[in-house]
Amino acid sequence: TMKNIRSKEHAGFAHFTLAAQKIQAEAKKNKCPRNPSYLIDLYKSGRAAYNQFHAFLAKAAQASTTAYVYKTSLGGHPNMKGPYRVLEKGVFKYNDDPTGPLDLSQVRDLVRGSIIDLTMLGLARIGEHILASEKVTVCRVKDRFNNPSAAGWTDMLVNFYFNDDPVKHVCELQLIHFKMLSQRTTQEGHDSYNVYRVRYVARQTALTPTLLTTIMRHYACCVNRLLVVDSISPSKTCRDQFDSGLF
Repeated sequence: TMKNIRSKEHAGFAHFTLAAQKIQAEAKKNKCPRNPSYLIDLYKSGRAAYNQFHAFLAKAAQASTTAYVYKTSLGGHPNMKGPYRVLEKGVFKYNDDPTGPLDLSQVRDLVRGSIIDLTMLGLARIGEHILASEKVTVCRVKDRFNNPSAAGWTDMLVNFYFNDDPVKHVCELQLIHFKMLSQRTTQEGHDSYNVYRVRYVARQTALTPTLLTTIMRHYACCVNRLLVVDSISPSKTCRDQFDSGLF
């Protein structure tokens, strides 16, 4: 699919590549601040940035006449990343010692969204709009159109925070070409990706899948109770139990 896009949109792809290079150069000047390390605090800061983030995406999408913001099947914005996936990412990717306190400060896609465009030129214009905006600071970019993931997926990830956000919660935007999204949703590409992701992360850890699943499920149950029952009021007993590995 990507080969077809590059062939049919040669000029647009070249424009996008130049725009991506400019955004990457700017991002290198700005180190991403860490998000809160504790799960409940992470969700608190994410919730505070959520509405502003999606309003910004709606405005950015208007930079291209062929773009639209991704919405769920119910027509709303995507929810924040679920506790289980946040924990999975934190355990596998950012914590070398799974028995110690879990640091989630490098999870930057709790608040996430996507803009889809029919053309690479349109994606370039959206990127340029974000770069020129005084509302955000771009601090990390992954151009997977030019450097596809190991699973073959292509997009551009842009991490940024709002300049008026006192905690500078880092959010994540995906810029996606419509044809790539179509392939993922209509040809079972997303299911294949999920299978690959699970197998890949399982190979990166010495934990057995059973033990890891137990840790994350117990932690997720604790988090869900705090979010739903305690209205995001941290329970010290619950927090201490899981940080110390006492289930």
